[in-house]
Amino acid sequence: MRSWRYAVPVLLGVGGFEDGFALLLAGAVLPAIIHQLRPSAPVVGLLISLPFLGSVIGAMIFGRLGDVLGRRRSYLYVTALFVAGSAMGALAPSMQLLLASRFIIGLGIGGDIPTAGSLLAEVADHRSRGRYVSIQSLLWGIGGASAALVAIPFLALGAAAWRYVLALSALPPLVVLALRGSIGESPLWRARSAGGLSRIGRVAGRLSLVASLYFATTFVLAILANYATVLMEETMGLPPREALLASAAQWAAFVVGSSLVNARSDALGRKPLVVAGTAGLAASLAALRLSSSPAQAVAVLMVLWAFGGVAYATTNVYSAELFPTDVRSTCSGICFASGRMGGFLSTLIAPILSLGALSTWMAPALVPAFAALSLAALAFAPRTERVPLSVASRDGY
Repeated sequence: MRSWRYAVPVLLGVGGFEDGFALLLAGAVLPAIIHQLRPSAPVVGLLISLPFLGSVIGAMIFGRLGDVLGRRRSYLYVTALFVAGSAMGALAPSMQLLLASRFIIGLGIGGDIPTAGSLLAEVADHRSRGRYVSIQSLLWGIGGASAALVAIPFLALGAAAWRYVLALSALPPLVVLALRGSIGESPLWRARSAGGLSRIGRVAGRLSLVASLYFATTFVLAILANYATVLMEETMGLPPREALLASAAQWAAFVVGSSLVNARSDALGRKPLVVAGTAGLAASLAALRLSSSPAQAVAVLMVLWAFGGVAYATTNVYSAELFPTDVRSTCSGICFASGRMGGFLSTLIAPILSLGALSTWMAPALVPAFAALSLAALAFAPRTERVPLSVASRDGY
């Protein structure tokens, strides 16, 4: 593991890249899919939201298997699922099979993040654990930005361009599947004590906090991540190429926020960062509601995404380090499933309620929620930076 100190976090964290890349590729080509297949508003909601529902189920199943069978076996299984779902989506002859492929991709995403994140936390030095684990979120943002940029050249291919674009999402997991087999199992998991699901009750407080942070953050980011291109085309009048570039820019802002966590979470600490991130999201949503022009709205979105990167990446670190070894992957899976349930609900209802009204109803609904989460994190989030994992995950710490 020591000789792989740079390769391991990238190979394990690249599940985050696959997540952002695959999810956002669909968002990038959503206008083309709508134009060719003419789905109804509820079907559009399902097309975008089904990966989130699949992630909920995948996180619960493979998160638990990560504790029972081991981290390594579980993340290899889910990477194969990811490849299968991506290939199926590119070849789908009907909307029904396209929807099924999106669900399968979600299963893979949901299983990868908690199992690989647990292994990342367990092989990292306690002085740099935040940097190791947050690579997942950083790569998620890079994957989302890459998806929007990669989709641009394919716009010239006509009505079938979306098939070629979706086929691209199979390439990263194929490479990862070939390379991940060289990573060994977690020594901590091999040496774990005999435990059971009853241990979860002893960490219910921190489980509730992390799950709530995941739910709220994913709820708002999922809407903007998947519908930003359509919104910018339909409500701001931007051409497809400019809309994709603007969508990529918001992901670049997320990368800025998550890069701050990657660089400073082991020095500043998780608690100040998560408090600042959630408070910043509350303020940004309020400012979005008050924006009077498309230019102002885009500027506010950049700030919102930067704070979203801070909040999401810090929550991801907490999820991997706050729970005992014998239920770490299970608890991380529960937390990630909570976040993906937020993404499922928001992306499903957004097109039904009206995409054009997002900035109108999001702020009144979510500003108080993020303000409350910021206060809860200030009161209850632990300080785990530079603390050995055995201490950070100890009951009652």
